[in-house]
Amino acid sequence: MINLVNRFTGSVDISPAFKPRPNIQHVVFDFDGTISLIREGWPEIMLPMFEELLPHVENDTSESVRKMLFNDIMTLNGKQTIYQMIRFCERVAERAGVPEDPIYYKREYLRRLENKINGRIEGLLNKETTPEKFLLHGVLDLLNQLEK
Repeated sequence: MINLVNRFTGSVDISPAFKPRPNIQHVVFDFDGTISLIREGWPEIMLPMFEELLPHVENDTSESVRKMLFNDIMTLNGKQTIYQMIRFCERVAERAGVPEDPIYYKREYLRRLENKINGRIEGLLNKETTPEKFLLHGVLDLLNQLEK
């Protein structure tokens, strides 16, 4: 498995020049990926799924296929998931395969991702893990500073 994310373990410093701004009343975060890491590792779900479902052609190596698919996934990172699924359908067709509808692949991907997320949620509910494990490093300090 490719290690897609090297976890950041350094410190997060708030600049000494930081001054609370009492006029600020709202701060907006993109919670998923900015604060919460509960969905972290999504490429590690998508990539193996694509590898599994992609038709093989002559001269394929697992490394070349993995590299191609990983590039497709990351090139479209930040866009809606359906675009990665559309690109995957194009790859299937390029290999003389008959792709399913992109929605089919998206549903399968979300089913697999949900299994991973549910395992994490279960760990939180059973207190087998802590919420901090799924928060961006240093975010609680940042939120506390913003609250002041």
